[in-house]
Amino acid sequence: MKKLTALILAIAMILTLAASAAAEEPAVKWQLVGVHTEEGEGANYTNGAFLVNLYEDGSVEVDRFLFLAGDNSDFASNTAYQAGFMVGTWEMTEKDGLEAVKVDVHCVGENGEELNPSTSYGYENFGELSFELSYPVIVGMSYSRTVELEGGEEIKYTDKNAFIADYFKAE
Repeated sequence: MKKLTALILAIAMILTLAASAAAEEPAVKWQLVGVHTEEGEGANYTNGAFLVNLYEDGSVEVDRFLFLAGDNSDFASNTAYQAGFMVGTWEMTEKDGLEAVKVDVHCVGENGEELNPSTSYGYENFGELSFELSYPVIVGMSYSRTVELEGGEEIKYTDKNAFIADYFKAE
């Protein structure tokens, strides 16, 4: 009876571990950051810091932090931090005879529609990756800017609040 109970407990533990592993977010393959700045009226709507995670499962998440908006609170309630500002996929491909990372991202509208699609190509060099990303100033409109993103396999930001702390600018 003890052996049967031990076996049942062992199976339950294995199933619990498998379920929790399946629920976890995929690992980040590359993490890139970039900052876009402008001067003048409306700069608080265009100036942003970007955190881009390319996950091992081929998905992409682009977060945008409007650092001049004057909010350095927790990312979950921060109106200036837009987690999942753009989402999409990435894959290894060939461009101009070279191996490249192709990144396809878009914003998601209120009804789930894909808005402001953007395709970028980056080239890996000794574990480092860079590419330019075209992003909308206002989601759904064609008014856009470009930000240069750089990073690599080193994952600096596992905490989005640390990213906010590094890029927040008090006015």
